[in-house]
Amino acid sequence: MDSELSLNIYTEPASKESAKKKPKEKKRNLEAEPDEFESSKREPKKAKRSHEGEQRPPRQGVTSSLFTGTEDIPRLPPPNIKKQKHQTVFSQLTFEKANLHPFMVKNLEELLGSTKMTEVQRLAIPIILSGKDTIIKSQTGSGKTLTYACPIIQVLQEIRPKISRGEGVMALIIVPTRELALQSYEWLSKLTKSFTWLVPGVFTGGEKKKSEKARMRKGFTILVSTPGRLLDHLSTTKNCNMSKVRYLILDEADRMLDLGYEESVAKIVTALNDQGSTSELRQTILLSATINSAVERLAGLALKESREYVDASNDKEQAETADSEVLCVPDTLDQWFLAVPPKLRLVVLASLVASKCELTNQRKMLIFCATQDMVDYLTPLLASALSQKDTTEESSDEEGDDEEEAEDEKNLSGINTKIQFFRLHGNMTQKERTEVFKTFRDVPSGVLLCTDVASRGLDLPKVDWIIQFTAPPTPQDYVHRVGRTARVGHKGSAVIFLALSELGYVTKLEEHGIRLKEMDATKVLDELLMLIPREPEPKRRRGSRSKSAGRSVEAVATDLQLQFEKAVLDDRQLHELACKAYVSWVRFYASYPAKAKAYFHYKALHLGHYAKSFALRDAPSRIGGIGKRNWERDQQKQHSEQRTNFRRQNPGTNKRSKDRNKELLVSEYASGL
Repeated sequence: MDSELSLNIYTEPASKESAKKKPKEKKRNLEAEPDEFESSKREPKKAKRSHEGEQRPPRQGVTSSLFTGTEDIPRLPPPNIKKQKHQTVFSQLTFEKANLHPFMVKNLEELLGSTKMTEVQRLAIPIILSGKDTIIKSQTGSGKTLTYACPIIQVLQEIRPKISRGEGVMALIIVPTRELALQSYEWLSKLTKSFTWLVPGVFTGGEKKKSEKARMRKGFTILVSTPGRLLDHLSTTKNCNMSKVRYLILDEADRMLDLGYEESVAKIVTALNDQGSTSELRQTILLSATINSAVERLAGLALKESREYVDASNDKEQAETADSEVLCVPDTLDQWFLAVPPKLRLVVLASLVASKCELTNQRKMLIFCATQDMVDYLTPLLASALSQKDTTEESSDEEGDDEEEAEDEKNLSGINTKIQFFRLHGNMTQKERTEVFKTFRDVPSGVLLCTDVASRGLDLPKVDWIIQFTAPPTPQDYVHRVGRTARVGHKGSAVIFLALSELGYVTKLEEHGIRLKEMDATKVLDELLMLIPREPEPKRRRGSRSKSAGRSVEAVATDLQLQFEKAVLDDRQLHELACKAYVSWVRFYASYPAKAKAYFHYKALHLGHYAKSFALRDAPSRIGGIGKRNWERDQQKQHSEQRTNFRRQNPGTNKRSKDRNKELLVSEYASGL
């Protein structure tokens, strides 16, 4: 992404007809389009201040209407898909039929709740037990971790005499992200609970190398690591002994390639060969949700020529190219899309989150955002508007009235929920990421806002909804995101937010065999009325009405939007986060790949409406560093034009100024007598 992308952002001009009628309005510096004003009154002009060297406070400017200036949502024709491709998850065989140790079967049943093998496990476990190099392709959420973990532990526990941790690493598992490394380590710890001489360990970036070296001196039997940290230890740590590695597992290989780890994996394989763990003595297993030329190239670096392919999908006739690839999704996954006008994106998101968490039992969801700045901003913003406030203090009648008025001003929409909000992205410290990952995984309900760092490999139990607030660049990325729900036979739902200009993305997904149903945005907003609690009769003030009595959906949605905007205006730090999030989103949108420009084109954006979806009242030209300079330049130009017009209308002023200059010039050279 080009960090220096020019953000010379301006709102769209008025129509040609209105421009002919009112040509003077071109000089006005508006924050919203003319048709969005609720009042035609203009605020008095204030003296110009210098903004150089200081941050301007959030502007209190004109509040544009939420429901004007939006286009009608078109209805798409029914999808033309011959057959949607689903992959059968479970087989009819149990783990007892897989020639595994009875203790391991017991651990699988009691600790992991697994009795039947999935289809990929049924196909791959016998091949891995036979000692052949294997490439495994399977959809997300199909149990790929157990596919390689069970046979490896089975073989290692059979070795006699029993191996000790001091002999060095016997199995090396390389994963792309820290969260996946921690998750794989926890699964291995549960599987080896009955085999105490098999000791798993984990290395991830962000941890202290000194503590990892101390654990390495004690020894591991099975090591899980990210590529960068493992390569660092192989280069700098003397007691990093990999000479006896019998198993090399490359998990989520396609994700590793996306993150640019191909060179690191090649160096790791070379280091293993140099230490004596050659490919002839080592069994390599590669797992990926998609197999393309890049994954094949990575397999050529680590696997032997005589390798086995395991494809859990039943479609053997699909094309190998990415453009014609038919993608797999679980048959227990319901997929939707929401066609939302830009100005309504934020309130529709809040309504969807609040209604699902409060009115149904589907209380655990992930919200995928485009950038880290969006995650950092939307998490506190949604929490400020939707999370319940503590107002249990009692006081006198007058004080109670004042408190009610203050509460009404603070919470305009009247929506109070008990939703917990979490955030996760790659720029957080390792301690923060680990704490969030473990906490969200264990809580019965909550909302996790995240980037694509959570889109691969993570097994988050009982996630009911996946919300893609920003569309991913490719259909493959879409499949990985929705794969965080409907895992291992459980039901799940996914919805993606699209603007009217982006609806071609639905057709693109249909070309890959993915069918999405349309969710009505107006029905989502209707849920807001059910979220407003009715006040009991004794608590109501004389002459007042219940918050939800006689209120329209438009009024409640507008109040919710005003509450978001008020939170941004009242908090300078939140306003700064909002500006950063908006600028980062614009830059992300401009960086969509060329193939996606047909439906994600920067020129199709109405930047003013999207600024409102970030609860910003600032004009787009004022948001961000470059926009600020443009705004200051425009202000100087406008001031210069006003001064010129004033002099033209008052010619006497120019004459007096010239006479004064002549007088000063004469006095400078006068003799003084």
